[in-house]
Amino acid sequence: MINIVDKIKLYVYIILRMLPVGNHFRLWLTKEIGREYYSKKLFLKAKNEYQKAIKLNAKDYLSNLALGWISKNEGFHEEAIQYYSYAMALDPCRVEPINDLGLLYADMGAYSQAMKYFNKALELNKDVDSIFNNIAYVYELEGDYLNSIKYLSKAIEINNISTYYYRRGIAKLKRNMYSEAAEDFKKVSDLDPSNSVNLFRYGATLYRLGLFRDAIDISRQALSIKRDYHLPYITIASSYAELGELDEALKYIDLAIKFGFDDPSSHYNKGYIMYLKGNNQQALKELLVCMKMQPDYNDAKNLALKIQREERFDSTGQ
Repeated sequence: MINIVDKIKLYVYIILRMLPVGNHFRLWLTKEIGREYYSKKLFLKAKNEYQKAIKLNAKDYLSNLALGWISKNEGFHEEAIQYYSYAMALDPCRVEPINDLGLLYADMGAYSQAMKYFNKALELNKDVDSIFNNIAYVYELEGDYLNSIKYLSKAIEINNISTYYYRRGIAKLKRNMYSEAAEDFKKVSDLDPSNSVNLFRYGATLYRLGLFRDAIDISRQALSIKRDYHLPYITIASSYAELGELDEALKYIDLAIKFGFDDPSSHYNKGYIMYLKGNNQQALKELLVCMKMQPDYNDAKNLALKIQREERFDSTGQ
């Protein structure tokens, strides 16, 4: 959606381009029109403008680079590769097309090719955080979380932004580095206190560390931002269950189900809480709902088998 101010700006550019202006100014106007469309995610219109710009000057670096971005967004990978490669040839000292080409190959699953371009970009400029971030992304895709942590740390040294801390926290979780992950999620909370997803992650990590009261407090902060976000309710419920406050746990897990009925973990956790309360029939009912949604939910399977064994023992004494 284009607001009225941007619409006026576009109309002015378009009208000016219709006048008998010089080629250089016409090229600038065309690129500005393309940039306005691109910023509003009107990619087809943006592509049309940048193609007009190339007709005015086939060697315009920015137009070729922008067409690479647009082609990538449209899923036209081969076309994007051509535009990026031409932009590289036009200005071999610029890291943007090299870095973007590496990211395109990463998205295509060609990881070794992607790393080749990222390393080439680093040879030109080691002070661009997005290059280290993209290398970390490739390592994440390959499941190499230690190297992902390493390169995200390099990106953070250059640009102290919340996204890098969050992704590094996730990578640390994958390595069971819960204390270190909690530190990263706390940093994200300091940098971006309105991020409910991060606050959920922070609370869930504190739960893993056994800091149940802290997990409840942080999860409540997430809910103060987004009341219908069901995952913090699960963390609160699970924390109360660990503290033995089962009525509070049940209250919050019911809210998790209200806002996230389609999430099997909501039903698993209610099943577990009902088991702790001694209501095995209700526990099995929730576990069956969970397994119907996700047949390979092993925790639900194991708890259901445990309940069935205990009930058989109670009835037979064996």
